Amino acid sequence: MAELELRMEGVDIAGVMESWASGVINDAELHVKGFKMFRADRTGAKGGSLLLYVNKKLDAAYNQHMSTCRFRESLWCDVVTNKGKFLVGICYRSPRSDARIMKNYWRGLMRRC
Repeated sequence: MAELELRMEGVDIAGVMESWASGVINDAELHVKGFKMFRADRTGAKGGSLLLYVNKKLDAAYNQHMSTCRFRESLWCDVVTNKGKFLVGICYRSPRSDARIMKNYWRGLMRRC
């Protein structure tokens, strides 16, 4: 995690795909100083998992509605800055999965925004 902390210097929002986080890894092991962490562990299979780090200077909250939609591996939060409210997310699509699923997901997302 020390390397990740160094890479995140000067960054307000960062996403990590393929973190391999699971229920046996606690939040403290994934913690990055100065950041609020959101996580979506893959269930039922090894690998995958998503992490989203938001600088604690920003007001951020988990967006359950977006994170539990039809696209299986996505993680979303609402971030409020002095410029307004933003929806921030990270999605992962396995190279083995059908690309049409992702295209349909993005079309639906754009209609919501």
